[in-house]
Amino acid sequence: MVELAAGLKRNALALQNGLRAGERVLDSVERSVEANLSGAKRAAERASQLHAASRASCWHTVLVFLAVAVAFMWTALLIRTSKSRL
Repeated sequence: MVELAAGLKRNALALQNGLRAGERVLDSVERSVEANLSGAKRAAERASQLHAASRASCWHTVLVFLAVAVAFMWTALLIRTSKSRL
């Protein structure tokens, strides 16, 4: 009977130690997840700021592209008309 009680106590202590070790691991994982979550939130905020800034520069890009296209067509037209005169 004493041996059974001693064995039961050993098992209970081993289970308790295992649970404590698992709790430490869970705490460490929880801290890591919280750090990753805050980093992801900062990255999402930065991405939305960059997206808003790039949206404003999009119109500038379109206007410059149109200006270059008009200049190219004007140059092509000028070259075609000046060739026939030579």
